[in-house]
Amino acid sequence: MFWFTELDTVIFDLIVLCAAFALVLRRSVFWRNPLVWFLALLTLLAGLPLAYVVTNYGTLFRLREMIYIGLALTPLALATSWRRDETAAPPGAAPAS
Repeated sequence: MFWFTELDTVIFDLIVLCAAFALVLRRSVFWRNPLVWFLALLTLLAGLPLAYVVTNYGTLFRLREMIYIGLALTPLALATSWRRDETAAPPGAAPAS
């Protein structure tokens, strides 16, 4: 089973690099998108106590999926551009003529 844990670790590292690359690539969107902030805080609030408390590698291997899901969703959250367009009409409003 060591090959499986090594393969999973490599995939986990690739996801971390992909999330970091997406954050660097779209850093202007990162500061304005509340979904990215939510995922970053959720990942940190789940990951830091988990890394601090869990001393058994097998348990950490099983529970790190909580960290993985936040990292995997970060590039998707960055793909949704949230911007406030002040010239647009509110949803459901009649178009101006």
